[in-house]
Amino acid sequence: MWGAEVPRPVQLHALPPREVIHGIETSFMRQLYLPKIGVPIAVPLYLASLAPHWRLLADADVILGTWAYPDGCAAIAAARMLGKPCAVKVHGSDLNVIAKRPSARAVLRRVLPHADAMIGVSSQLCDAIAELGVARERIHLVANGVDTSLFAPGDIALRRGVSSGWPETRRWCSSSGASSHKKG
Repeated sequence: MWGAEVPRPVQLHALPPREVIHGIETSFMRQLYLPKIGVPIAVPLYLASLAPHWRLLADADVILGTWAYPDGCAAIAAARMLGKPCAVKVHGSDLNVIAKRPSARAVLRRVLPHADAMIGVSSQLCDAIAELGVARERIHLVANGVDTSLFAPGDIALRRGVSSGWPETRRWCSSSGASSHKKG
């Protein structure tokens, strides 16, 4: 029916609404979204998507949004309705791409300053948060960490096998994710 590739919304809809991960019961929200219209009305749709999870949110000590738009904006609105503190963590594309759209930027400028805390994974993202009107004292840099017991520089033998003629003194690294000059 779908040909070679199943559309992402269909794949996501097939995921279970709940599962137990490492002994923790985890619920997954189904987010309402309207293609071709989505960005301008994403926050109200996201808030409506939270309705089945309202009791869980009401029992939370803190609400954390992990993407500025629409997730973070909806998290801030929900936290305000529930009288809860809210933090929003930004990762990159949410501010470097989505925030460039005028409809999203207008909402971000209006809503993000109401977060109790904003978390950026790079100093450049923290600057972008401040440009959206968030007070600097509410912005915190928390770089993504690396478990050095699992990821450590390889030994010279490994470098010889992989590098195919590179000098043993040459330094190199591997990265997972988008590499960008903007990230520093």
